[in-house]
Amino acid sequence: MSYPIVTEMVARNWYRTWKQRCLEQLPVARVATADPDTLQLAEGGAHDWQAIAEAVIERLATLLEAKGNAAFDSEGAILLHEALPDDRALRDPEFWIWFATIPGRALILSRYPEKAAKEAPEPDEEDEDAPPKSRNPLPDAKNFHGAGARETLFFRLWIRAEMGRRQGAADEWEFVRPGMVDFWRSHVFRQLYAHHRPFLEAFVDFQFPPDPAGARGKPHLNTNAIRRLARELSMACANIVIEALDRSQCRALIERVFAERVEGLEG
Repeated sequence: MSYPIVTEMVARNWYRTWKQRCLEQLPVARVATADPDTLQLAEGGAHDWQAIAEAVIERLATLLEAKGNAAFDSEGAILLHEALPDDRALRDPEFWIWFATIPGRALILSRYPEKAAKEAPEPDEEDEDAPPKSRNPLPDAKNFHGAGARETLFFRLWIRAEMGRRQGAADEWEFVRPGMVDFWRSHVFRQLYAHHRPFLEAFVDFQFPPDPAGARGKPHLNTNAIRRLARELSMACANIVIEALDRSQCRALIERVFAERVEGLEG
C-alpha cells in the first residue's frame, strides 16, 4: 500500500494563495480554501491513513474544545502518538505536511484562532528578536510546511511524545506532559542537546521539578532565564559528547551551567 504526501513546494504555493485570498477579502478573513492541488502517494505501509487521520483529529478537536490550548499541547501529544501506528510514513516530512494541510487544517485554525490587530501574538507564535510581522489572518505557515516539516503542528505533537516517552516506566509519559509550546519548540526541538533522551529527561526534571505529590506543573525558571540557560547549554555542549552522559551526569551539567552562567541573572 501507500501513504499520502504533499510536497513542500506545493504546500508553500497553496499557503501563499490562501493567505492572499484572505487578505483580499478582508474584513471577512480565513475564507474557505481548496486542498493543495497536487496530492501524491508514497510507497510503503499498510494503513488507511485518511481514516486514521480523521479519527484522531476528531479526538484532538474534542480535547481542544474541552480543555484548551495547554492540555491540547500536552495531552494531545500523547493522544496522537498512541493513535498512530509505527510506520515509515511517520519519518517522511511530506506525510506530516499532508496531515497538516488536508485532514488537519481546520484543527490548526481552531488551535490558532485569528487575533485582533491590537492583540500581541502568543509566545509560541513569535521568535525572539524577530522583526515585526505584517498582518496575517492565518496561523503561521510553519504549522503547515517548512524546514522539513519539523514545526508543523502534528509533527510537533508526535515528536514531543516520541522524544519524552519512557517505555516500560510506571508513567511512560511523565516527561512529555510538562511545559507549554515555547519550552518544547525553542528549548527542546531546536536544540541538539535535547535529542539525547537522558539529557531531555534531566532538562525537564530541572525546569519542572515534581512537587511532593509528584505533579510537574510550576516551572523552575522564568522565560528569560530558561532562554538564557538554553543558549548557554548549547554553547557548553558544543565540545561534549552528550551521548556518553547518563541522566545524572546530564543533570549535573545543567546545574553547573546554570550556577555559573545564569543564576542571579534571571530578571
